[in-house]
Amino acid sequence: MCLLSVGYSRAQPDTLLLSRMQAESLFLENNIDLLINQLNIDHADAEILQAKLWPNPTLSIAEINLWNTGKEHSEDLPPLFGNWGKTTQVSAQFEQLIYTASKKSKLVSIKKVDREIASTYFEELLRNLKYEFRNSLTELQFLQQKEKLYKNLTANLERLISGFKNQLQQKNISKSELVRLQFLKIQFQKQINEIHKNRNVLVKELKLLMAQSPETFIVLTDEGFEMNLQQVEKLNHPELIQIAFENRSDLK
Repeated sequence: MCLLSVGYSRAQPDTLLLSRMQAESLFLENNIDLLINQLNIDHADAEILQAKLWPNPTLSIAEINLWNTGKEHSEDLPPLFGNWGKTTQVSAQFEQLIYTASKKSKLVSIKKVDREIASTYFEELLRNLKYEFRNSLTELQFLQQKEKLYKNLTANLERLISGFKNQLQQKNISKSELVRLQFLKIQFQKQINEIHKNRNVLVKELKLLMAQSPETFIVLTDEGFEMNLQQVEKLNHPELIQIAFENRSDLK
C-alpha cells in the first residue's frame, strides 16, 4: 500500500493531476484488497485473476502531481489511503464499487455470493469495473477538452464582438447582428456551465472510487485522449469575421 502525505490549505481545495495510468493505479491500490476481503476469497487466487484481467500499473507517488493551492497556513494532510478502514467508509466505498460495476451488466446480489462462486463474481466484478472506470476517465477527459473548446470559442467570439462594435459605430452593420453575437456568447457560457455541472458529478464519483478526499479536485492529463483543437485555436479575429460573413449572405 502506498502512502502519500502532503501539505494543504483549508481555504482552497488541492488539485490532483493524474494520467490515466496513475488514476487506474490509485483505483486498484485502494480497492483490490477491499474486494478480496468483502468477498472472502483467497488473496493469491485474486492476484492471479487481477493480473489476467486488470494488471496494476507501476505507480510512482513522485509522479503524481498534487498542486497545493495555498502556500500559507498549511498543515500535514493525513495519508490519502490510510483512513479508509472505518466501517462506514469501507461500506460506502464497496457499495459504490458494486453500483459502478452493475452499470455494464446486472450483477448477482452480493448477499447471494457464496464461497463457491466468489472467485467468479470477483472476476466479473473486476471486468465490469475496468470497463466503467475507463469509460469515466474518457468522459472526464472529453469534458475537460470540451470546456477548453468552448472557452477558446468564447475568447474568439469576444474579439469578434469587439470588431462588430467597431463596424456598428461605422454603420456598416445593424445592431441586430451584434446582438446575435452577444446572444451566442451567452449560449456558450451556458454550455460551459453545463459542462461544469456534469464534470462535478463525474469527479465526485471518481474521487469515491479512488478513495480521495472530497476536497480534492481531480484533473486528468490529455494523455491517451485525442481531440484536435488546433484548428479552433488557429482561428484569429479576421478569420472569424470572414466566417461570419460567409454564413450571413446579407452582410456581403
